[in-house]
Amino acid sequence: MKRPSWFILFLFIITCSACSTLSQKIHPTTVQSKTVESEILLSALSHRNDSLRTFKGTGKVNIVKNGNSYTSKVAWLGSAPEKLRIELIGSPGQPKIGFSCDGQWLYYYDHKDKAKPVKRIPTSDSSLRQFTSITITSRDVVSMLSGRIPEYEYHSSEIKKEKSSDGYVLVLYKKWWMGSQKIYLAANRREIEKIEIYNGNILIYRIEFRGMQSIKSYNIPKRVIVTNSEGNRFQLDIERFWADAAVSPDLFILKPPSP
Repeated sequence: MKRPSWFILFLFIITCSACSTLSQKIHPTTVQSKTVESEILLSALSHRNDSLRTFKGTGKVNIVKNGNSYTSKVAWLGSAPEKLRIELIGSPGQPKIGFSCDGQWLYYYDHKDKAKPVKRIPTSDSSLRQFTSITITSRDVVSMLSGRIPEYEYHSSEIKKEKSSDGYVLVLYKKWWMGSQKIYLAANRREIEKIEIYNGNILIYRIEFRGMQSIKSYNIPKRVIVTNSEGNRFQLDIERFWADAAVSPDLFILKPPSP
């Protein structure tokens, strides 16, 4: 018996509707909206220490790369959003080791080149991997040292309850699983414990805050540990920190050491 055309059309509509629902269940992050709860929480976290624009600090750094470990005293300057200068403090007479970013150029010392001891590259190549052993940008480091979460472009967000603790995870997703940022929070949802950045399922870096200290009206980490999936590690112990410091833009331009 021949089915009427309206009946066939009805079946087609029902089938398409079912496929659409199934697609949403299989690919939740491509259609998931930004929930009110997660957006309110993200807004609160994003405004932490947001009036802190400049700072100075000294402390100790430990870098582990390819199984080799190096420890040194270190000093740094920062100016939001991405101006940064970090120098290792060696013994008198030793060549300077460090780098800086002024927003346009990334400068670094090259003591092997006596004729041109300071090199620079455009900030389009702003990864600090060659200095910190981690693929992280100066902008992210400035946020990290300011006790803030790194800026992250995302498509959807959600809050998850941690299974192994009383804490929560705020997850920001890019489209089509191209990447995510995970912000791990204590049970009160105010204290940031660690931040993870992923490219797909590959961990780019993980930031852990170990202890916090109150400086002026700001919450500043005492120790920051940055790691990646390759086992490389960058640990900074903050011993002294000057918030709202007077910082000249010229200080972010490295110059050849005086003879």
